[in-house]
Amino acid sequence: MKNKYIYNYTDYLGNVRLSYFNNGSSVEVLEENNYYPFGLKHQDYNILSGNMNYAADGYIYMMTQKKERENLLKMGE
Repeated sequence: MKNKYIYNYTDYLGNVRLSYFNNGSSVEVLEENNYYPFGLKHQDYNILSGNMNYAADGYIYMMTQKKERENLLKMGE
């Protein structure tokens, strides 16, 4: 996505819950992040227009790193 603004909805802690952009005629949701209290991500709530991996380094939440193998979040050290 070159030369586009990506907007984020955040929760009270500053964690990104929803990322979207305006394509001119409508709004497209790129990614949404909803987690169970123990760190597992909710799956298949909505059909997203694209799963942008702009957080490729694994850091989506503040001071949190996602471990791909376990599909859990590592909360600070």
